[in-house]
Amino acid sequence: MVVADGVLNLETYRDPRYGMRWVSGGVSSGPGLRQTYGKYEIRVRMQAGEGVAFAALLWPVREVWPPEIDFAENGGETGVRRTVTATLHYGRVDHQVQRTIRIDFTRWHALGDEWLPGALIYTIDGRQWAAVRSRAVPAQPMELDL
Repeated sequence: MVVADGVLNLETYRDPRYGMRWVSGGVSSGPGLRQTYGKYEIRVRMQAGEGVAFAALLWPVREVWPPEIDFAENGGETGVRRTVTATLHYGRVDHQVQRTIRIDFTRWHALGDEWLPGALIYTIDGRQWAAVRSRAVPAQPMELDL
């Protein structure tokens, strides 16, 4: 991780100490910020990539999975960053409700999630692009992880 000019860079690289596996930095709001419901937004851009995934998500404080709310995730298509997926994971066998949109992640975007009782509202650059309304939306303390 490197901070310069007010920008946090989470860097990913192949590490010879780990057999040239990809390693990356990450950040979490826990234990300082753990809450039930709220509005979360990150401003992000990525290099085109070499197959490295990223995720912005809400993770359960009690460390029992699922649930999990991924509000911005990209699987790392080699050489492109053209989609973002939002996934609600729930239930004992990891049921999923997914939404996907095409977007160029090599440019800056604000990605957000408004988490309400029974609803998730996903945003890009302040505009709603998808929503999930379900009893499966978690109602327990979670933390933000990148």
